[in-house]
Amino acid sequence: MVKAPTFCSAPRAGERILVLRAEWLDRILDGSKNLEIRSLGMREGDVWLGCRSVIYGKACLGPAMPIRSERDFSALRPRHRIAASALPYKTTFGLPIEAVKRLENGVPYVHARGAIGVVKFRAP
Repeated sequence: MVKAPTFCSAPRAGERILVLRAEWLDRILDGSKNLEIRSLGMREGDVWLGCRSVIYGKACLGPAMPIRSERDFSALRPRHRIAASALPYKTTFGLPIEAVKRLENGVPYVHARGAIGVVKFRAP
């Protein structure tokens, strides 16, 4: 069953933001990418979607799934959209993106210096 994120128009202090590159964020928001690849698993649940210190949407992540072989990684390509055939990390996880809501207006946030991958929301 597809979960919908608990939705409000702006994040609250301390909520998680999944930091993405612009190309991947666009694909998630348009629905053509529904599996995010990371070197660490994340707990399931709601997460904001951000890029360059602006939040553009919210999603609900499903349970992280370990990807242990290049064969499995290739089989999942239609979902993650990465062209490479080799596993990108020593330990590779797929984070299912079960639901996405796009914000009408981007919400700026403070990106903590040195933070990579996930940050906690702080208003500027």
